[in-house]
Amino acid sequence: MEINEIAGILLVRKPIGISSFRVVHEVRKFTKQKRVGHAGTLDPFASGLLIIAIGRQYTKKIVQFQNLSKTYLVDLVFGIQTDSFDSFGNVEITTNRSSIISFEREALDGVLSKFLGEQLQYPPIFSAKKVNGKRLYEYARKGQSVEIRPNLVTFHEIELIDYKSGFLPHFRIKLKVSKGTYIRSFVHDLGIKFGVGAYAKDLVRTHIGEYSLESALDFKDLNCELIKENLLT
Repeated sequence: MEINEIAGILLVRKPIGISSFRVVHEVRKFTKQKRVGHAGTLDPFASGLLIIAIGRQYTKKIVQFQNLSKTYLVDLVFGIQTDSFDSFGNVEITTNRSSIISFEREALDGVLSKFLGEQLQYPPIFSAKKVNGKRLYEYARKGQSVEIRPNLVTFHEIELIDYKSGFLPHFRIKLKVSKGTYIRSFVHDLGIKFGVGAYAKDLVRTHIGEYSLESALDFKDLNCELIKENLLT
């Protein structure tokens, strides 16, 4: 490594509305480093912790960070289903008011426990997962069908944090999951189980392993000096 080369691990808070690659691009720009990567994508509708690896020595270790468990807070809404399973998608189904008005917290508690442990989960069609060399969202945008195989994922912890009952009930759930778990798919699957549809309104990644969002730099504050001061080596 050259004397003036910037290298290490950086924790960044990604805001809603940008891609994870946009964060990588900005870090490359400030550090003048070509070898920069992230350890786990966050969808544009989501915010939270990204681990950014800078320099060859650290990008070679990205897999170690990718394999760590992830912790999320998701706000979900029952009664509406979108094609992307999140708030950026187009509404496909809106449940009749009379079908959902009595939906209560107790109805959810029992179902959540059934997700704990290993599960087979289908990724969303609007996702970056590759099938036959193409991203799934490329098929979706062209209206093309493709066979999607489920992934084996693990839900380590599921905790119901808050809820608001009534028409279009809102729930906040904390989840600790394995690599490759799609929280949007989890929300979508919940909606299917209850027959009323559901979508992820908001999603925040709070931890990757023991790395916490509280220690991360805000994306809007990134500059060369702050990056140097906050590198983990």
